Amino acid sequence: MRIRGKRATKVKQMWREHRMANRIKRILVYQLKMVPWIGLKERNAIDLFLDYKKVLLPKSTWVEKKAHILEMFNDGDPILTQRAIRQPRVKRSEPSMDYKKYLRSKEWQDVRESLFKVRGKKCEECGSEEQINVHHKHYGSLYNEKLKDLQVLCRSCHRKTHKIN
Repeated sequence: MRIRGKRATKVKQMWREHRMANRIKRILVYQLKMVPWIGLKERNAIDLFLDYKKVLLPKSTWVEKKAHILEMFNDGDPILTQRAIRQPRVKRSEPSMDYKKYLRSKEWQDVRESLFKVRGKKCEECGSEEQINVHHKHYGSLYNEKLKDLQVLCRSCHRKTHKIN
């Protein structure tokens, strides 16, 4: 089914705005290194970018902010027109050295022990008490973990979670 008329124009405009917001997110994350990608919403990205460019739009609406960003792009703003360079992705099977150092640090050992005090040294999946590991459910709060972001697992359940044979 093909969209035509005013509706097609509106869809194209929404798609253009979405692409522009993603471009701004890449600029903030990879070039300016201002924020992590995880949890960065389009509205927050546009607000951060306007703050970075020191653009004052007092009491402006979301639509006005998006229009201003598109105007900056059309005027050839050097940051917006160049392609954001992505950093190469690290394979999940090879954690960074900083992460490995962190797992050996006193801070991580304290977090790990506090998790064991709260939940015990028992796998939360199968109940085993041998070869216990602590699993990060996500890496969004890495280096500043909350206990709800962690899970006590035995080695085999941990490997299954990461789908490692």
